[in-house]
Amino acid sequence: MEIFPPQKTKAHILLPSSKSISNRVLMMNFLSGNKINIKNLSNANDTLVFQRIISCIGKQNIFDAEDAGTALRFATALLSVIEGKHLLTGTDRMKQRPIGVLAEALQTLGINIEYVEKKNFPPVIIYGKKNIDGGKIKLRADISSQYISSLMMIAPLFKNGLTITFDTRPVSMPYIKMTAALMQKFGIELNINKNLVEIKNGIYKPHVYQIENDWSAASYWYLMAALSNTCQLSFDLLHKDSLQGDSIIHSLFYNFGVETVFNDTGCTIIKTKNIKPPYFEYDFTDCPDLAQTFACLCAALKTKAYLKGLKTLKIKETDRIEALKNELAKFGAEIFTDHESLKITGFKSPENAICVNTYNDHRMAMSFAPLSILYGKFTINNPEVVKKSYPGFWNEWNKVQ
Repeated sequence: MEIFPPQKTKAHILLPSSKSISNRVLMMNFLSGNKINIKNLSNANDTLVFQRIISCIGKQNIFDAEDAGTALRFATALLSVIEGKHLLTGTDRMKQRPIGVLAEALQTLGINIEYVEKKNFPPVIIYGKKNIDGGKIKLRADISSQYISSLMMIAPLFKNGLTITFDTRPVSMPYIKMTAALMQKFGIELNINKNLVEIKNGIYKPHVYQIENDWSAASYWYLMAALSNTCQLSFDLLHKDSLQGDSIIHSLFYNFGVETVFNDTGCTIIKTKNIKPPYFEYDFTDCPDLAQTFACLCAALKTKAYLKGLKTLKIKETDRIEALKNELAKFGAEIFTDHESLKITGFKSPENAICVNTYNDHRMAMSFAPLSILYGKFTINNPEVVKKSYPGFWNEWNKVQ
């Protein structure tokens, strides 16, 4: 697909609702006995996959999470409290993404889980059961916050609740806090701090809940604004006091000349200054989904950068650290990487005819598209990967053409 530079500088952009919140609310709704009235549910493929899994519980015992990591991890915990034998699988890439830490925690709680192909990786057979005692467990928290969120959401069903102690610094702590806030919203009593979370036995209560829109999806439009000379874009259902850790972008992009004005329905972003910082450094441990956006931003502005806290990027849809290194090199960025960081150290002439590979990763496609503002027309392979989180992205992109 050929990507052309945006021609319009003012538009109202439709964002998807947060799939992170959507998937959590879907799971809590199922555990409540479908007593939560959900408004603005995400239509991202990740959420559709998890919906399909939930809808098939009690009707079949084989479940396919496809390439949806959140769906697979949440389903692993959910099927553990559903009586019966369940097979949970996914795509070839999904089978390379670890599940061992979560499986071991569930085994400690008395759930029998077997690996079908390779130890610590999907597919798995889960022997779900009721009447789990719960209690206390220690959990390695530096691989994925989704392991912790998965356990948290089923914990109210345990006779003695559950106390999870973290033996390492949790990655993506805002997502754990998001899970806690939603559980409390739906009537669950819990305590949380940086070292542990304690969940009481309880029942998810009826509620009407409107899901906010997705801040990580907004980051690509912030990137467009930062690379433009002038730009004004408006969004609905983005809140300053968001549950999403990725809402930090409104502060980060201020340093690149993009101002955010909040109102009763959402916000408007305005390019107010042309700022090209000579150096940018940030720890993305709490918001790893923003790393690709800022790598592309710094490379395009020829801003030397040190992006750290990227450990989880190697087990996402692809090895995102290496994917960024490969593709940004086509735009002239000189990059050094290790297992948890990316450094942009210099710049040279870009390739004449740029073709960006997406590695079946939705965020690669959306992060690179705004670079057309400075580099002109180029090609993105497999652009339909955006359906995973933002199915309408290219429709909205056409609004600014």
